[in-house]
This record gives sequence, structure tokens and C-alpha cells, in this order.
Amino acid sequence: MLGLLVVSGCGSSMGNVEGTVKYQGKAVKSGMLMFIPPQGPPTYAEIKNDGSYAAADVPPGEIKVVVNSPDPRGPTIREGSPLRDVQKNKPPPDPNVLKEWFPLPAEYGDMETTKLKITVTSGKNQIPLELK
Repeated sequence: MLGLLVVSGCGSSMGNVEGTVKYQGKAVKSGMLMFIPPQGPPTYAEIKNDGSYAAADVPPGEIKVVVNSPDPRGPTIREGSPLRDVQKNKPPPDPNVLKEWFPLPAEYGDMETTKLKITVTSGKNQIPLELK
């Protein structure tokens, strides 16, 4: 009778990345980050209203980062559009975020034009993102 031995690794080789997002020294108050590895699917993280973020299971290596921080008021939708009801049912944005939000350069929000890259190792990574 043949036995089958299965050995599983201890721990993950993926990285957990956390830090803050700043543009010209000011905290980015809302948005999303997309971490794009050379191969495989991207990983996403929300930017919280204090500028912090946390992403789990990011592959190790050099990772391209896309930063999106759209206007928290959302697009203006004309009266009579069916999307107007969707917008009305959305909770209002945090007033502090509205007051302190600012647009980012478009290059950071596009996977083709962003020059922002980080190096991720397995385990915990503390990586502040400083946009200029």
C-alpha cells in the first residue's frame, strides 16, 4: 500500500502592506489603491480618511501602484436620469473629507502612466506612499 505525504509550507510568501498616502505632504483623504504585480491579479486597498491604507496578500517583488481619489461628491447626474435615484440613496460623504479633498495628478490614477512603484517582501511591510 502506498502512502501519500502532503507537506504544506508554514506561513505565506505574500506580503501585507500598510502605510499612509500623501500628496505634497498632505494626507490623501479618500480613494483606492491598486497594487499591480508583474504577473497575476492586482490587490486593492481603500484609502481611509486619515490617509492610511492596508492591503493583504500582495505578491512579493516590484509592484506598480495606481492611486485613485475621485471627488467624494461624485459626478453631477442630471435630473430625470435613473442614476439620480442611486445617487440619492448613497450615504453622504464625510464632511471633513469633502472639506479637505483635493484632486491628484491624473498620471497616478492610470496603470499605464503611473511611475509609482514599491518593493514588497513576504510578511509585514510598512510603506508610506509620497506622491509629488
